[in-house]
Amino acid sequence: MASILVVLNRFFDTFIHLVYFLEDLGRTPRRLEVHTRRTLQYNENYVRQHQVTQWQQYVVRELPEGWNLTICYWDDLPQGGRPHARFLLTDIGGISYEYGFDEGNGDNMVTLLEDDVWTQLFGIFRSDALPTDFDPDSHVISFTG
Repeated sequence: MASILVVLNRFFDTFIHLVYFLEDLGRTPRRLEVHTRRTLQYNENYVRQHQVTQWQQYVVRELPEGWNLTICYWDDLPQGGRPHARFLLTDIGGISYEYGFDEGNGDNMVTLLEDDVWTQLFGIFRSDALPTDFDPDSHVISFTG
C-alpha cells in the first residue's frame, strides 16, 4: 500500500474528491502533498495569505482529523517551464490524467506512468526533495486536519 501521496493539480475540487475517496477506503497516507503553480504574481505577503485563506476555506475544513497536508507552490520547474500537467504520484508508482477526478464527461484519459517517468517526477515533486533554490518560507504551506 502506498504511504506517500503527491497530487499535481491546482483545483481544490479534485483534491477534495481524492481525500473523500481515501477516507472511504480507510486509508491515511503518511504524507499528503499538493504541488501546484502560483497564479498570483505580485506582493509576496498578500500571495501567501491569499493561498492560506483559499486552502483553509476550501480544503482544510474537509481534511479528516489528524491528516497532514503540505502544499508546494512552484513558479517554474527545475527543467524550465511552468507546471501544468496533472499527476497522482505515490511511493510505488503514478498516473497522469487529463482532467480533474471530478471533471470530464466520461472521456478522462488516465495513463499509468512508465517507471522512468515516475522516477523522474517523484524525484522532483516531493516536499523532502525540493530544489535548493526553492524558498519554503514563501512557497510551502502545511496544515493538519
